[in-house]
Amino acid sequence: MSYRKEFPSYPESPELAELIAMGFRDESWHNDACPQFISRDWRLRVYADFPDMDDREMGGPRFGLSLGDFDPDGDGDPSDAYGLIESDNFREIREAIRAQYAPPAAYMLTPIRDAAGADSFTRALHADGKLFHYDDSAENIVTGATGVPSFTAAEIEALNLRTTELQALPNYDPFELPVMLTHADGIQSDFADHMNRPGADFAALFATEDFAEHPEAVREAMGRVLVVYHEAHGLPPLDPADALLDPALPQEHYDWLSRYMDASEIAPTPAPVAPAPADPLEAIRAAASTIEAAPAGAAFSDDEIFEALQVLHGSAAAIVAMVEELRTLRAQTGNRHA
Repeated sequence: MSYRKEFPSYPESPELAELIAMGFRDESWHNDACPQFISRDWRLRVYADFPDMDDREMGGPRFGLSLGDFDPDGDGDPSDAYGLIESDNFREIREAIRAQYAPPAAYMLTPIRDAAGADSFTRALHADGKLFHYDDSAENIVTGATGVPSFTAAEIEALNLRTTELQALPNYDPFELPVMLTHADGIQSDFADHMNRPGADFAALFATEDFAEHPEAVREAMGRVLVVYHEAHGLPPLDPADALLDPALPQEHYDWLSRYMDASEIAPTPAPVAPAPADPLEAIRAAASTIEAAPAGAAFSDDEIFEALQVLHGSAAAIVAMVEELRTLRAQTGNRHA
């Protein structure tokens, strides 16, 4: 097909000559409103309307660029194509085409040969904020809030190769890690919220379905939380792979984490517990001193509050017993000063 044959009245156009020089196929057909050109990989389509607005059947800008699957022998539906840009300025169309063929990230170009490579690819895609279900083709993935395609033409080509390699690996489940990472995103958010909330009910949080039924996602999420904790508190940067071995985390945070982690993996140093004073009055004074010494606005953990209540309860019981003993002694001796 040729636009000159299909649209004989169309004037000579340097823009159309440039499209052909860029490798676009002339797919013009006289039943269309104007000439159209398809990229060699069938990913991009450019329409080029008549230069004179009076000759344009539909009106609007002269040029338009769309992203989709335009292979006539493929499974794609050209009607699902996404319009990237419309303009009367061909320079803007040229720049948009070049952007679609900018080199993809290195992880998208790295062939997948084993399970480790597959996991590395999935984690990189997730970290890039572009993880998708591998049963879908990359050209069908759009950003939910805007509907804009998530990938360029060059990225689509690379990702379709990677997902094909990944799914062809023997004894490898291509969906296990993406599902776990997705669960971990929600768990990370919930856990981080609780971590910054004084008196939060962690027992209730850990009993929820996401925490109880997805231990690997919990492990993943907690590692990320510790990395963020380091950043927020000015501690040395922490690699997520080492997060569960972090010796700088406060003991109470390890107590929360240990509900789902093996103690051998966390290996925290137990916090020293001061022996309770034998004198109940001294125990109360010690508890009061601890509270007075705390910074203004300091939040006490559930365990600390519970321990303080136990001390106060035990001390109060001891004082009551002492008073009763004095009353008994006074009654027996008749000595009001006993």
